[in-house]
Amino acid sequence: MARKIRVVYAGATYHVMSRGNERAVFFEEPKDCELFLKSLEEGLERFGVVLHAYCLMPNHFHLAVATPNANLPRFMAWLQTAFTVRYNRRHLRSGHLFQGRYKAEPVQTGLYARKLLLYIHLNPVRRHQKTKTSYTGNLVNLDRFVWSSHGAYSRRSKVAVKGLSLQWLQDWGKNQARAAEAYRKQLKGILQTQEQIERNGWFWGEEGFGGELVRKLGAKVTRSRAFQQPLLEQRKRHLGPLLAQESDERVKIWARVRWLAERPVDLAKENGYCDGGTITQILKRLEARSLIERSLKSKLETYKIKMSSVKD
Repeated sequence: MARKIRVVYAGATYHVMSRGNERAVFFEEPKDCELFLKSLEEGLERFGVVLHAYCLMPNHFHLAVATPNANLPRFMAWLQTAFTVRYNRRHLRSGHLFQGRYKAEPVQTGLYARKLLLYIHLNPVRRHQKTKTSYTGNLVNLDRFVWSSHGAYSRRSKVAVKGLSLQWLQDWGKNQARAAEAYRKQLKGILQTQEQIERNGWFWGEEGFGGELVRKLGAKVTRSRAFQQPLLEQRKRHLGPLLAQESDERVKIWARVRWLAERPVDLAKENGYCDGGTITQILKRLEARSLIERSLKSKLETYKIKMSSVKD
């Protein structure tokens, strides 16, 4: 099945969620949560991403982020790779940590951003059943949970992540203290009434917002299928001589996927691998190694510089 195309544009806001491989627990202890939040802080600063909310559960995490620079894929690739390398080093393990692609749902700011914030912060007490979602805890349980931005919004604890924006708290009032109480009151009401918080399918917003996303998505498909081809041909001509001198087969594969948009499934057949997933893992491990090996990092940066200068 083909990958869903990301809706990426300047100023977009997203609900991002990613699970552990085979739903395995990876936030095993407080140090793991601290390691992730430290990596998150670095990623926010490095890519200019704005964090509005977060929640770390044992086998997955939720983020609400805004991307002024239309760079969610780069931000998430760096964050997940950096955390995986650091986590593996800490636990003396190897291999990938996350299950497939992360989920990224576009969010319409305003009412639906407010809904999303409540949805994220309710995760520690939410239980999924076959027909509906229920809440098994109360406001005290949420206040005691330290691995989310709830404490910052409710003013019950200090901000845990440097760079966390509390702009969305203004939806409950201009005065922060009163807004925090109004926010807590709404949470308490949801827990008491077992209110369901629902999005609109694959995005958080009104139907009109969904229409805008579809138009953006259509434009992206058009660019990728038609207008990108001349650029890829130009890159192929420039990349050929470089790859002829490259001795590392993994780097060759990385360059062909990242810069020529070749499909992992095709490269798997060419190189005798069973499926495209193996190629994907080669890319992830190579990029993870580049975070700690200067020579490899320098080599990949050289390819980036040379390919980025190619124009169609």
